[in-house]
Amino acid sequence: KGNRMYRLHKLSKKHRNG
Repeated sequence: KGNRMYRLHKLSKKHRNG
């Protein structure tokens, strides 16, 4: 629960930075 949202958020942040 809430893991999917966290993972998506982290991936989005990493992608934006990378």
